[in-house]
Amino acid sequence: MPPLWNTWIAVDSVDAALEAATNAGGTVLMPAMDIPDSGRMAYITDPSGAAVGLWQAGQHIGAQLVGEPGAIIWNELQAANPPTDFYRALAGIGTEATNMGGDGPPYTSFVVGESTIGGTMPPAMEGVPNHWHVYFGTDDVEGTMAKAKDLGGLVLAGPIPTPIGPMATLQDPQGAVFSIFHPDEWPS
Repeated sequence: MPPLWNTWIAVDSVDAALEAATNAGGTVLMPAMDIPDSGRMAYITDPSGAAVGLWQAGQHIGAQLVGEPGAIIWNELQAANPPTDFYRALAGIGTEATNMGGDGPPYTSFVVGESTIGGTMPPAMEGVPNHWHVYFGTDDVEGTMAKAKDLGGLVLAGPIPTPIGPMATLQDPQGAVFSIFHPDEWPS
């Protein structure tokens, strides 16, 4: 398995989620296992082949700092034909079309209740396999790109202007790919 930044989906029961995943066409890569005092986890692929973790919180709830500079700000399923029905069956994750500004097509956001928790779109370049992609927030895209290079990382693309703020795609020294993003409006 190459290095990667993981996306994890919080579930009430990892065992029930694994059953739902296999019934909806997913594949179990790592069966459920307990992490003493922290929670229970498993790792799967969805029907498109994108890998994602499942986390049942114990004493460790998961990421507590999100949506700020230096923290995870977005998770995105990059898949040619995103299996949105799979995620609805797996964890009750719905979708809605979101206008991202400009003349482009609507973006598909993932929602749970009233909260937008991520999104999906086709991979940006031909030949990129379907995957979950992690974005980190930054106050300064170009400064973060320079810092990444200074620390042994690579800038793969960017800065890229978007209707909602600039971003860039980087690779860390171990080879894992992720993006950085400075939103026009920080989540509240």
